[in-house]
Amino acid sequence: MKIKTLTKIGTLGICALTAVGFAGCGKNELVTFGQYSGTYENNSYSVAASMWEKQADQEGFNGVWKLTGTVKYDDNTGKALYYGDYDTKHYVAITVKPDKDVKVENPSYIMNNNSLNPFDNGNENSFTLIKSISEQSTDFTLTINWNSETSVKYKFIVDQEAFTLEAAPQA
Repeated sequence: MKIKTLTKIGTLGICALTAVGFAGCGKNELVTFGQYSGTYENNSYSVAASMWEKQADQEGFNGVWKLTGTVKYDDNTGKALYYGDYDTKHYVAITVKPDKDVKVENPSYIMNNNSLNPFDNGNENSFTLIKSISEQSTDFTLTINWNSETSVKYKFIVDQEAFTLEAAPQA
């Protein structure tokens, strides 16, 4: 084959790969796992970002993620949010936004089969779940009814062998 033909084929291949790469860009991810900070009853908290791997689609769910990496040690969030006996020192923040065409009206949030009464996170067009993580944590689902017609359901896999809990800092 001539060098010109090979160059044309290579250029065409690079253009095709670039087009495929850009096709995924701009898609607005509805579930994110970044750092989340706020104030609750004059107490500040900040949950570090966590890592979750997107999993293969499963019937009945709009998305499935698996916790990976290290969940940061957090001595303050439990105290600021009055979580249990404050013994939990590891948290993840999961933020979910509705699709751009969905109007949020009287939303409801359910984790597994328990209704959640979220505190005001200052953004009525999203929901952030702050979830404690421990060596006893198990998989959970999050169902959000954005309005009377639109509902989404997500699954979060908490495989103890796939993540670690950061140790407390040395005093």
